Amino acid sequence: MAVVRIQPPGVSPYDVVTPIPSETTFKQGLASEAVVGGLKQLSNIEGEGGFGPKDFVPNRAFADFLHRLVADHAADLLEYQAQAQKQHQGWVYVVDGRTSAPNGLIPARDILGAFAVRGGVITPNSYVRNDKYVLYAEDGFFRLHEALKSKLMEELLAFNASQRR
Repeated sequence: MAVVRIQPPGVSPYDVVTPIPSETTFKQGLASEAVVGGLKQLSNIEGEGGFGPKDFVPNRAFADFLHRLVADHAADLLEYQAQAQKQHQGWVYVVDGRTSAPNGLIPARDILGAFAVRGGVITPNSYVRNDKYVLYAEDGFFRLHEALKSKLMEELLAFNASQRR
């Protein structure tokens, strides 16, 4: 994640957090969907950042983009398909990689959402978003399955470029 300082003319500067590389943001700017969230006060962007979860305001547009991506692509991953086959009925949960309890009780803040499972197969278009999911917590920013992370960056960069033309 990168902290980017926005300095609109005639307005006080503010900082936002984005996964988009800084060289891209300086060339193209940032679409709202590419901003994970904003900071309540200016950070030390040259140092460690100097902010925590209480200083962070999540961006609904990014959260919506992220959940659309999970809904569209997570069910295609072999890991989730294997879980569906194993449990046969119920729900397959998409869990954030930062969770400290990968095989135990997972806090609601670390569950992105779930897919319905019927007959060992993920039901198409069944993704249900968890509105208690938190993008940034005490143990860091969200961490996606590597394939979802790659897809997020690919789609965010393409979307950002298309919006900034």
